[in-house]
Amino acid sequence: MCGRGRLRGLAAPAANDRLRLRASAAAFALLLLPLFASPATAGDAAEPDSIAKAVRGLIQHKAIAGAVTLVEHNGKIVHFGAQGEAAPGVPMKKDAVFRIYSMTKPITAVAALLLVEEGKLDLDAPVARYLAAFKDIKVVGDRGPKRAMTVRDLFCHTSGLIYGWGRSDVARQYQRERVMRSATLARMVTKLASIPLAHDPGHKWHYGVSTDVLGAVIETVSKQTLDVFFQERVFKPLKMTDTGFFVREDQGERFTANYGSGLKVIDPRATSRFLKKPTMFSGGGGLVSTTRDYLKFCRMLRRGGQPLLKKETVAAMTRNQLPKALVPIRFGMIPLPNTGFGLGVAVKVKADAAGSLGEYSWGGAASTNFAVSPKRGLIIITMTQHMPMTPVLWSTVRPLAYKMTEPRKKQTDGDVR
Repeated sequence: MCGRGRLRGLAAPAANDRLRLRASAAAFALLLLPLFASPATAGDAAEPDSIAKAVRGLIQHKAIAGAVTLVEHNGKIVHFGAQGEAAPGVPMKKDAVFRIYSMTKPITAVAALLLVEEGKLDLDAPVARYLAAFKDIKVVGDRGPKRAMTVRDLFCHTSGLIYGWGRSDVARQYQRERVMRSATLARMVTKLASIPLAHDPGHKWHYGVSTDVLGAVIETVSKQTLDVFFQERVFKPLKMTDTGFFVREDQGERFTANYGSGLKVIDPRATSRFLKKPTMFSGGGGLVSTTRDYLKFCRMLRRGGQPLLKKETVAAMTRNQLPKALVPIRFGMIPLPNTGFGLGVAVKVKADAAGSLGEYSWGGAASTNFAVSPKRGLIIITMTQHMPMTPVLWSTVRPLAYKMTEPRKKQTDGDVR
């Protein structure tokens, strides 16, 4: 199970979107694997303009249409660039608005942790305490769960809730019920409560709608809709003025198109569903944002939570919360190397060529990604729009960001420069 702790339920274990991918969990894992595996070497050194040059190459080879990329090191932006097109014939700009899909999840986690700090939400309480519909939830096989699904399970994706991918009986029920097309979060919860869990809570890490259910918990506990809670408790304090559940009219000219295979536009910015305010606010994948806004969110985490959370809360959020048996996390049968999971983010449990020990990260279905390395004082954000998810931008930029911020070796008397 997701580990219990001593800090008001926040510490790591004592022993240690509306996503719209039309693919099975295994196929999704193949797309994600390069995000966590060791990339090819970026060379002996990387200069600040090496990222811009590499991104230009991706655009010239039509791997992506355009991108905004940012690297911050020890509080200083050392690379920030916009290249290519935001939409056909429209140049990409640094303030472009992107569909961030599952990069919504860490924001939902922070919002819920605000309620935990206030004593209004208990990480180890049954979800049914807050959402009564789950009181009599069954596990596949028409039996009761071995233990209750907890709020902590929602953070950690150990709840037994899944996405409707694949052909299992449970997945088919998700598809029939159109779970992620529900009118409201309350209606989504009602549907989910009628579908058995794919496994016992705590039995395995299984990516799914857990964070959307966490959003429903936030609505119930706060007595506010998720969009209002986010605005008042997260976006306003952090001055994230370009982040929300839909594209405002004044943002329309900065909104990006979403591309598919062959760089064919699959969601034109002029007719996108993101132009209309939804009635179900997906805490798992519903937000749009800009690179600068997401940097503000990442800075809050890297600096220990201020002005939103306590330092120990962020430490627990960004520390692996899974038992050894569930690490590394897996999509289907495919492991993500050296990767555990905290309270809403993936966490590097061992340093490798892809990231430092303690680095935390996640990405979105339209190929947006972020990572924060506390050890290196590093924030990396890459924004593009391509579905299904392509790792090409992230796996290009991430190693270069690490290379360009490597500590310089001290010169000795024997050095010749």
